[in-house]
Amino acid sequence: MAQACFATSHLAQPFEAVADAMALFARNQSTLRISTDLIFADPYQIAARNRWTSPQLDAAAATFRADARVKRAVSELGYRFLTCKQALLHGDLHSGSVMVTAHDTRVIDPEFALYGPIGFDLGAFLANLVLNHHAQFALMPPGDARDAVQGWLVAAMAQFWHRFRARFLELWRGPVTSDAFPGALFADAAGALALDAARERFMAEVLRDAVGYAAVKIIRRILGFAHVLDLEAIADPDRRAACERACLAFARETLLHPGAVTDIEAWAAAVARSGAALA
Repeated sequence: MAQACFATSHLAQPFEAVADAMALFARNQSTLRISTDLIFADPYQIAARNRWTSPQLDAAAATFRADARVKRAVSELGYRFLTCKQALLHGDLHSGSVMVTAHDTRVIDPEFALYGPIGFDLGAFLANLVLNHHAQFALMPPGDARDAVQGWLVAAMAQFWHRFRARFLELWRGPVTSDAFPGALFADAAGALALDAARERFMAEVLRDAVGYAAVKIIRRILGFAHVLDLEAIADPDRRAACERACLAFARETLLHPGAVTDIEAWAAAVARSGAALA
């Protein structure tokens, strides 16, 4: 993800090359319409495609439809999704799109590819880790085995971000031919310090975007059209709804306090705490 995002951004290429790529993927309007409706609009209104665990989550769905603060936060992220063209994204990077063997990892199903905010893809993947974490409260019995799985998932959230951040910054500090932050302007010691500060601000912004989009993705996977097997595999609707309700509460809290996330470890720890009542 770091290599794909960096290599297709204004940080790595001359603006002409990025503009040509943007023009190509701007034609992908039909899938962009699907994403815009299913992720940022439908779960917060009456929509024919919506479904949820009913009647257990009927009240929760109604609460989200009536929550103006959440809808404002989601719409702000939706506006950024449409207007912030940082890099070429996969566009639908859930865990089912990642194929893994002992020796190789491949990402499939890129038909939703678009230029957008880097944090969108990151958030999509983080959301699936959160959903799986909470689903384990119903899928596995209490005990060391469940604790180990959930502990691994929480650690993976932080590791995922740190590996992405480290690789992205490594690429940015290497030789590039971009028009953004041209090296000639930052060649002296003071310039190097200023550029490092800009990089830190950029990565902090990506992290804020990532957890915001993770929250939006969590909500759409529970109250919208396309759900995840992690939760759908829970046969007992009451237990499934309890896990989903905890996910929704965590997502809402993340959306309403976007500036509070400055540390991925703290956010991952909040994921673990948000499921404590289910233990």
